[in-house]
Amino acid sequence: MLTLRRPEIIISKIVGHPIDAYFFNVNEQIAYENALNGNIKLKTFYDYKPVITGSIREMLISKTGPSCVKYDCSGEKVMPVFESYKLHIDEENFIRIMQDSALKFVSDMVEFFGNSLNDFEYYKSYTSFALDTFINSPTEIDKKVVEAINFEDDVGLGKMKLSDILEEERKKTNQIEIDKLVNPEKDTFYIEKYSKWKRFLFYLLFDKKTFKRRMTEIKNNMPIHRILYKLRKK
Repeated sequence: MLTLRRPEIIISKIVGHPIDAYFFNVNEQIAYENALNGNIKLKTFYDYKPVITGSIREMLISKTGPSCVKYDCSGEKVMPVFESYKLHIDEENFIRIMQDSALKFVSDMVEFFGNSLNDFEYYKSYTSFALDTFINSPTEIDKKVVEAINFEDDVGLGKMKLSDILEEERKKTNQIEIDKLVNPEKDTFYIEKYSKWKRFLFYLLFDKKTFKRRMTEIKNNMPIHRILYKLRKK
């Protein structure tokens, strides 16, 4: 059965033939069922469901503007009807800066690498790793970036900070900030309970300051006979 409220189904019926649908990701199997039953070509950026979806990705990727609530078919042309929408100047500036900076980064990459970009082999999920880390495991400074952005909730309770919404999402999905992993006073999920090799890799990748300090401590605390033994082996 087709879910008629889906935009791709509605537009397909209006124009009289199936359209292509492109999603960042899909959350439920119903999207594929609708595509199959409606003969719609469906493509997604992610080939899996990210841990946290929704408002944050919509804000970062989409153009800021009102949502379409219905279509007016009374005249000769089908016209979309939009909800009332007003964005605060601070929110508009934050979103514009982030989106413009992302586009500038892409432009710089294309200018620097040129046609050789087509020779690179990569997975889309790898190219989005930095974004997913920002969403799933932000530092306290990262959180400040979206504190000025508000979202209207679905049940009419007023505006909510995007940072608060994300915090709730992280709790539900058991995501944790990177900086909490290296501070036992902040959180019980502490990196020191893991094996030496895991701690080595974690500090090397995410906390080079601690990595350097720990390596210095190991060197200074190593008995002199062990150091001489290692040197003789070389």
